[in-house]
Parts: sequence; structure tokens; C-alpha cells
Amino acid sequence: MANKPISTVSASTPEIIKKRKPESKFDPAKLRELIKAGKTAKEIMEFFKLGHKQILKHHVLRLCSMDNCYYDIPGLYGQNARKAYVNSKGAIIIKNALIDWNGLILEPDKTVFDVEVDATNKKIILSVIEQIPVRPDPPTENSRAVDADDDYPFA
Repeated sequence: MANKPISTVSASTPEIIKKRKPESKFDPAKLRELIKAGKTAKEIMEFFKLGHKQILKHHVLRLCSMDNCYYDIPGLYGQNARKAYVNSKGAIIIKNALIDWNGLILEPDKTVFDVEVDATNKKIILSVIEQIPVRPDPPTENSRAVDADDDYPFA
């Protein structure tokens, strides 16, 4: 990516036209006021018309450096891992590690769920219908029966 020139010379006029860099939207007084009012990262980004969360992170870091303190803004650092979300294909994603299965072993293609939507409580309820049992592999020519007496069946 080539660097753009800071100044250009017009062919019709010999004067130099300087291009301006976009001004920073950093306003420490207003940012401090919004943070102390308890605004979330999304609300602050909408107020300053920022396109990316990273820009807000830079502004907050700059403000922290100026004030010599740490500002905690809800929703700025890290995603809420406990929150389920809908992906671009319309599927709801729930992280398995965040669910207490009470000893149930969740295996792909073997666990079947029933889905209910409770509109009054605004909940989606997943109920385990059944766990499809795993069938053992059929014996092959090279396998032999294992006796209870065998110390090491694969000798």
C-alpha cells in the first residue's frame, strides 16, 4: 500500500494544496463524563460515531494515561462468554463448557434435544429426548474373542 502524499501541486495553479488528516474524535472531558455516567461501550461508540471498538480502546487508554487511573467500561474488554448468540447461518451457539450437564455425556450425533420456546418468560428450553446408544463395531476377520483368563488380549 503506497503512502499518500501530504501535499500536491496543481497543474493549473502553482500553489501547494495541503491535504488534511482526519481529526481525532478524542474528547477527554466528554469521554470522562460518559464513563462516570456508567455508559456502555456501545453507547459511547454511538455518541462519538466510532466505527470500531479498537478506536474506543485507544481513547480510553489515552484517558487512563492522562488521569493516572483505570476506567472500566462495560462491554469494552472481552466478549461475554456466557451469552449465546446467533451466527450468520441462523444457528444459536451455546458454549458447551458453560453448561452444567449433571453427568450427562454430550456426544455429537448421539444426543437428541427437544426445543421449546417460552414466550412469556422469554426463554428457549432444550430438553434431552434420548441418547442414541453406541453400537459396538462388528467383529472382523483379524479380531479374536477375548477370554476372561487372558492377561493381555492383544498378544
